Amino acid sequence: MRLLVQTTAVAIVILAVTGCDNEPKSLDDLRTAGKKAFVAQKYDQARDYLGQAVRIAPSDREALYFLGMTYSKDSNYDSALHYLKRTDILYPDDRETNLELYRVAMTAGEADIAADAIEVLINTGDPASKYWEELAHLHVKREKFFLANRYFRLLLDAEPDKPQRYLDASNAAASAESVSVALEIIDSALNRFGEQEEFLLNKALFLVAEDRFTEGEIILRRLVAADTANIGYRVNLAHTLGLQDDPRKRREALTLYEGLKGRVGDQFNIDSLIGVLREQVGQP
Repeated sequence: MRLLVQTTAVAIVILAVTGCDNEPKSLDDLRTAGKKAFVAQKYDQARDYLGQAVRIAPSDREALYFLGMTYSKDSNYDSALHYLKRTDILYPDDRETNLELYRVAMTAGEADIAADAIEVLINTGDPASKYWEELAHLHVKREKFFLANRYFRLLLDAEPDKPQRYLDASNAAASAESVSVALEIIDSALNRFGEQEEFLLNKALFLVAEDRFTEGEIILRRLVAADTANIGYRVNLAHTLGLQDDPRKRREALTLYEGLKGRVGDQFNIDSLIGVLREQVGQP
């Protein structure tokens, strides 16, 4: 009986030790366990297994990719992009990786990564037109205005019945080509859709940018008269008047700015503009 008890105790110890051996240890087992936990939405556990797999094999494509995916599912986009970018560098032009890079980068506002991922998606089968709008706005964010202009013009050519296409294309042209081209686009919009306020305001600002102050002023006065409560129109009229070498117009600009104090944001530097104009017109 005593011998039996001792044997049983040994068996229990052996079972306990054997139970610990059920944890995955090899690369294949860790990768498989990590993917299984990912599918079960146990992302912390998946990260544990996949992280161990990556430590064993830093270039393992599936371990890196799914590790990035686990962070993405928990909205930890910095870490997700870190591992997905590593996957992309080691396995370039992989469509599955770039689909996820595109999705995460767009969500996280990472314009460079998103644009690069879109390029791979186009090269691996997607129609380029599917991404024109996203690429246009991404390139504006990247300050690559020539590229943004290209895509906004493609959108305008494809959808000439949408007024917003003219506004976007004209602003892009002003940055990438010339204000004269921007004016041509706005004039074509005015001819097509009539004198909508958005088109008139843009035309006025483009005219002012070309130092055609009087023409811009005329349009801005019309807009202010039509909507006297619109602060934006009044600010732009004041700016236009203040830019002209005419004491009467500068005094009018000063009056407008003084009426706008406390009603516009600090980015307009109203106090500074008032100080400059007072000096210019000789007011204390």
